[in-house]
Amino acid sequence: MVGTSARADAPPVTHVPQGRLATVVTTKGELFAIALPRRRAGLVWRLASRLDPQVLRERAEADAGRQVVVIYEAVGSGVAALSYGLTRGERQKAVEGRQFLVVVL
Repeated sequence: MVGTSARADAPPVTHVPQGRLATVVTTKGELFAIALPRRRAGLVWRLASRLDPQVLRERAEADAGRQVVVIYEAVGSGVAALSYGLTRGERQKAVEGRQFLVVVL
């Protein structure tokens, strides 16, 4: 989850609307960031896809003005799809979605 504190046992996000798709191309060992627009109180961005730890690892997240920024490290070659859902608290259904296709060379 991004934007507020989350419980480790929060239910997974299962219904994410199709949102904007961005493609990131990077190389092994590099850090990169994605920015998600901050929304009104009570809505939080949550990762709705599983990370392949052989390709990507999340390193940090922070609120930065009007954006929520998540920093990843590219740890191995491959392709990873990141899907974020904007949910009301820890609900499973997202009201908005963002998708990122990450290619690590």
